[in-house]
Amino acid sequence: MNKVPAIILLVVGLALVLAGVQRRDSLAGASEALGKEIATKVDGQARLPAHTVYLIGGVLLAAAGGAMLARRQSS
Repeated sequence: MNKVPAIILLVVGLALVLAGVQRRDSLAGASEALGKEIATKVDGQARLPAHTVYLIGGVLLAAAGGAMLARRQSS
């Protein structure tokens, strides 16, 4: 029962990574990345496309879930 939160974090993280990769490879993701790149060059403010946020968040959640699973198995 203690593994449930870790598994949930791992699954949600992997789902976010998958969504980020699909968004990056889509036309919407490519146009968003281009628009943010142009806007960044115009005013100098840093911007991240949504797919980058999905990928970063997914990796962090999956790593946390994996670490929780590894920690619980060793003790």
